[in-house]
Amino acid sequence: MRGRIVIVGGGIAGLSTAWHLARMGASDVVLVERERALGTQATAQNAAILRTATEDPALFRLAERSARFLADPPAGFDRPLLERCGMVLITPPDSEAPACAGPPAVRLSSERQRDLLPCPAAGRGIAWWLAGEGRVDLSALVAGFARGIRAAGVRFVLGEPVRRIVAGGRGVDLAGGTRIEADHTVLAAGAWAGPLARAIGSRVDLTPTRRHLLVTQHDERVDPLGPIVWSEIDDVYVRPEAGGLMVCPCDEDEVDPDELAASSEMLASSRTKCAAAFESFDPRRPARFWSGLRTHAADRRFVLGRDPDVAGLVWAAGLGGNGISCCAAVGEIAAAAVLKRAMPPELVEPFSPARFAVEQAHRS
Repeated sequence: MRGRIVIVGGGIAGLSTAWHLARMGASDVVLVERERALGTQATAQNAAILRTATEDPALFRLAERSARFLADPPAGFDRPLLERCGMVLITPPDSEAPACAGPPAVRLSSERQRDLLPCPAAGRGIAWWLAGEGRVDLSALVAGFARGIRAAGVRFVLGEPVRRIVAGGRGVDLAGGTRIEADHTVLAAGAWAGPLARAIGSRVDLTPTRRHLLVTQHDERVDPLGPIVWSEIDDVYVRPEAGGLMVCPCDEDEVDPDELAASSEMLASSRTKCAAAFESFDPRRPARFWSGLRTHAADRRFVLGRDPDVAGLVWAAGLGGNGISCCAAVGEIAAAAVLKRAMPPELVEPFSPARFAVEQAHRS
């Protein structure tokens, strides 16, 4: 097979990149996904939250840009993709109001907290109301990207892992023996991206990690239209889901993505964290418990753009749990890098793979 551009990975990064390539006029694109369906790994395993509030100004710019896309998607997407249910963000005492997309953060009184929270907060810190944050319809988002790229003539190879990237980033060899030759390879393979790139000389280093989530059984205390509640003091967040609460203990430990499995110890930890953060609420009856993948670089910033060591390789990886919040901007930056289209430097430079070459040069 041959394609001018081959994309490795059919999760949110690969789909968004393919969609933006099509919008920019690229043709002869092949998308390869190891699973038999699109968006089934990290994309499907996360909490589907739009959170633009972050202390990293570079990441904020991408989240803000993507929030506009999610709130008002172009033709071809089911609307709306975003439910602006709002977020209560609990931060340490004396912290400043967080920057966020949409209306400015508002400090909540104790009385107002009790109206918004799924249960009374422990009161250790400041609670901010972020009206612009919300929940993303993942199935509609994935389906919209897929419809757009199919209509543009992108070819799919599903259910076949990539065994290696061809030298120079000029295509891929599949596990079944097929070679797909290309001028450029976009690496959007999430937890599997690092080893593939290092094997052909890239200096980019990524770490796959595991994070757990659970959904409680139906609970009459939970408002199904209620907000996301995120405690940075206790490192836990919750949101309504399926009549109960989705709970995440914000854990992170390094993992082999091919051996991902949920830990029973983290089930107990999730309950303990939730009960500590939100008084008198203990999710004793989990209806579902699972683990998902989050892959990140050492500096916790995305890896987007052309590899400095491998001429034909373009990155769209290392999203570290922020892939849904930043999905539109991620694909736009990667597609522009493939086609050598200019984008604002403040969007591109903080995430460039070239930073790894500079870092290693300084070490030597």
